[in-house]
Amino acid sequence: MVRQRHPPATDNPPWADKYHIGYTQVSELKRMREAAVTTAYGLHWIPSYVIIGADGKVCLSTVLTWKLEKKLMEIFPDDKKYGSTVSDTTIMGSKGLLSTLILKPGVEEGQKLDVAIIMHGFTGNKNETLLEDISRELIKKGIASVRFDFNGHGKSEGKFEEMTVPNEIEDAKAIYRFVRGLPWVRRIALVGHSQGGVVASMTAGELGTDSVSAVALLAPAAVLRDDAIRGNTMGASYDPLDPPEKVKLFNGFYLGHDYIRTAFSLPIYDTAAKYQGPALLVHGNADHIVPYTYSERYHSIWPKSQYVLLEHFDHGFSQNQQRAAEIVADFLGKILAW
Repeated sequence: MVRQRHPPATDNPPWADKYHIGYTQVSELKRMREAAVTTAYGLHWIPSYVIIGADGKVCLSTVLTWKLEKKLMEIFPDDKKYGSTVSDTTIMGSKGLLSTLILKPGVEEGQKLDVAIIMHGFTGNKNETLLEDISRELIKKGIASVRFDFNGHGKSEGKFEEMTVPNEIEDAKAIYRFVRGLPWVRRIALVGHSQGGVVASMTAGELGTDSVSAVALLAPAAVLRDDAIRGNTMGASYDPLDPPEKVKLFNGFYLGHDYIRTAFSLPIYDTAAKYQGPALLVHGNADHIVPYTYSERYHSIWPKSQYVLLEHFDHGFSQNQQRAAEIVADFLGKILAW
């Protein structure tokens, strides 16, 4: 059941009908802390929406409709509706085994599927909410996805301080070869967020337009080369002309000498420009980690690209990750359709 303290003068919203939820509109004409609903459910602030679970406890209180819809998707997953399946495997990468997750929509036996290989960013992992949202939205379009942890990240083998963009590209190509070899795969798209966006773009360039059907980049961190030249990565300073063996970052992460050395002269755009197929660029104009101008440059080298600039969105699209995921899925759905 969903309670709304300040109901709009409209009919039931789409999510109420979609999930067959009782939509109780509450207005007791009292101060918030004096209202019976506040006492009954232990509310301590003024949320617009409150989800009450079957056990009578509050599952979520929020003023953001996208958070409400996301929570409802978690409670009522579409997996059964789309007949999707999830499987884990490991693939040999540049520094050892890569933890890999395959998500497939339900199809008839023998039917081939298009696949999006999704790549996380610097210090990230394959199970980040944004990437999970993209996989979920792709399922609705009939597109499978493969997410994996780069070497030194998540559950994959390797040390983080030995990670470089070039060896992440080797990881991505290893995943590509694995996916290409699956009997049910038709076309392959590459998707990447942040540093994963750089890796996806350069991998597409190295593999070529004939091998990659589409590319979607979210806040691609091409700034990493400029950071290395300046001698400052994620707030950690060093001498770029004589980098130490490793540089302390945050949360126990250390940046390795080889990362700095290779990033200093990394031919990001020159390599990415070898790909000339359909592409999507999504960036927020409030991204203080990677300014949106880096996506604008990608847009300039890819004539077949679309560029979406989201107002007030940060680097992780935390304002509405679901919206970012839907933009990616809608784009790929037009190219990699049923």
